Amino acid sequence: MAERLAQEGICAFCLLELERCASCGRPVDDGIELKDGTHRVFCHTCVQTLPACLACQAPVDARGSRLPDGRVRCRFCDVTAVDDPAQAQALYEQVLKIAAQRLGLELSIPTVLVPVDADQLRAVLQQIEGVHQTEARPPRGVYARKGMKRGIYVEMGLPRVQMIEVIAHELGHAWQAERKPLLNDPLLVEGFAEWVAYKVLAVLGASTAMDLMRARTDVYGQGLRRVLAWQTDDPMTILERSR
Repeated sequence: MAERLAQEGICAFCLLELERCASCGRPVDDGIELKDGTHRVFCHTCVQTLPACLACQAPVDARGSRLPDGRVRCRFCDVTAVDDPAQAQALYEQVLKIAAQRLGLELSIPTVLVPVDADQLRAVLQQIEGVHQTEARPPRGVYARKGMKRGIYVEMGLPRVQMIEVIAHELGHAWQAERKPLLNDPLLVEGFAEWVAYKVLAVLGASTAMDLMRARTDVYGQGLRRVLAWQTDDPMTILERSR
């Protein structure tokens, strides 16, 4: 024990008080806390040297997993990860049902779910003109249309709640595009889509994910807070106010 304390450079009392890195287990007094509701703290060494989880951006150690396309996922996100396209389709159908029953939000044009990996999604995004690049990391999904064909592309491998959030967000874009295709204010375009995802998560009781959505400081969080301030659950009213 004395040798270990000497290596750590701290006394025995301080050792008991300090948080420990969720990856290497070393005590840290200035660690980086992950903003995902898990309150995991990581030391700077792990953050700088380990690859980041595809879903939560946490450092991924040997307890995580590596997907066939090279992406890595932490052990926490592994637990509920959706890797099977059939699972993704089931979640899509669940989101469609909630949106229709709770929000009165139904698509007029058939829109299919297209599960893809990160490279495939990147290729789709490169082919779409006018996609709002409004966040630092690449999008997890996108609504795309070509002629009468409509599709919601979603990145596979995400945890269940995150995938539901992405699907519902893109569903919001699809419904919005059918009714107000010329709306081009990123704050309102993304705010509406986030509102749809927020309401779907509320039905499922995903309060932690909802808190994280409201706390975002980018255009997504700003747009969501604006729409929520209107205090309406009618999606058509929100689109009318978006004028």
